[in-house]
Amino acid sequence: MNQNNNLLYKLYELIKLNRLLSIRIKFMGIVVLMVLLLGYSNHYVITKNLSNLIEEQLLQHARSLGENLSAIVADPVLTNNLYELHNIIDRTIRDDIHVRYIFILDTNNNIVVSSLPEQLPKGLREINETVNNEISIKRLQTDEGIIWDLAAPIADGLAGTLRIAITDEYRVLGIKQVTKNIIISSFVIMFISLILAYLLTRLLTKSLFTLYNFTKQLGQGKYDILIKPDIWAGKEINSLNSAFYEMVKNLKTLREKEENAQKARKNLLQKTINAQEDERKRIARELHDEANQHLAAINYGLDNLRHINDIDRIKAEAQELKVLVKEASDSLRALAWELRPKLLDEFGLVLAMKKYLEYLRVQYGLMISFTSNVDSIPVPHTHKISIYRIVQEALINIIKHANAKKIEVAIQKSKENIIITIDDDGIGFDHYDKESLGIYGMHERATLIGGKLNINSNVGEGTTVLLSLEINVEEIE
Repeated sequence: MNQNNNLLYKLYELIKLNRLLSIRIKFMGIVVLMVLLLGYSNHYVITKNLSNLIEEQLLQHARSLGENLSAIVADPVLTNNLYELHNIIDRTIRDDIHVRYIFILDTNNNIVVSSLPEQLPKGLREINETVNNEISIKRLQTDEGIIWDLAAPIADGLAGTLRIAITDEYRVLGIKQVTKNIIISSFVIMFISLILAYLLTRLLTKSLFTLYNFTKQLGQGKYDILIKPDIWAGKEINSLNSAFYEMVKNLKTLREKEENAQKARKNLLQKTINAQEDERKRIARELHDEANQHLAAINYGLDNLRHINDIDRIKAEAQELKVLVKEASDSLRALAWELRPKLLDEFGLVLAMKKYLEYLRVQYGLMISFTSNVDSIPVPHTHKISIYRIVQEALINIIKHANAKKIEVAIQKSKENIIITIDDDGIGFDHYDKESLGIYGMHERATLIGGKLNINSNVGEGTTVLLSLEINVEEIE
């Protein structure tokens, strides 16, 4: 259990360390590791093959040397020419750096001549012997290292045995030199690889840091920054930069649209507040100019009645007061109609418009005609209110400003849209005040319900107001 916990802890520490290391350090660490693994594998393969090759060559050299030297010393041995034998042995050791020692044994295994200055080490004489008068080579592990001991028969074994020792020192030195060269070359390769890895990771991390700073500035709301293409970066990095740049352009466009929408909402809210205030002013003015004056007249008439004793005169005054009350009631009813026509909720838009036009015809003595090819307009209730207000505002403008005597209102419904037309024969205009005529509010209402409002007018030729609205079945449902 403790071992598992230790493994988990070490794994956690490794993951933690991995998070702390930068990409550059990780990449360069991988390069160092790969170079070391490559150098080690090359060293293992090369030294092993080289060791086998040198060993094989040493054995071949020892066998060849044994064959030649046994033939050379045969005559001196048979003639017991020790002087010649010493000369041959000294010359051979001097000329061949691989020879460690040479000694000759007679048929009784006694030393005839030896290059060793002292007595032979114990057991060396018996450690190797010829087999069936054939050369025998044995590998000996000594304090000086590995030695290949060769026993060669002299004169087919009749003159004794030649013993030659070939040292393995130069093979080891050769392997050490090769190892040294491999290590040096590995470090050179590692150094060059680290430089290349550093330059490569610098290019990569430079692009990443550029993207990091880019996103950081983007988070601060800076949408005008630009990522320049890097000729040294790869295709993928430049593609990523381009994708980020396109994203910023889209975000900037969305941000601008959002800001414009907020400004539009702010302006609309302000205009809505202004319209409400204007409507309150108009209502207050209507109450003051119409209802308040009638009430003041009625109050004045009632005061007069207290001082009149003639019954006929009282009746006459009462009749006049009754007329004033009716006028005040009509004024209040007209104001209530303008504020919220009850028929719009009960009978729909077409009938409400028709009743409103009849009221205007009676109230102002105008020639007003109304035609419609439908009994109802298939739009949501909120759209009906907006349409009614647009028509109402257009008619009020005609009555107040156009000096018109004839007004024509028409509703035409087709399969796809509804068109409402209002024509008058008034004085017309070539420019207008949006605030006073409320035309801006008419346009805003038309836009909110997805419609279009066109106003055509020329001085002396009257005015045409045209409202078109598409029929959307989904909105109705």
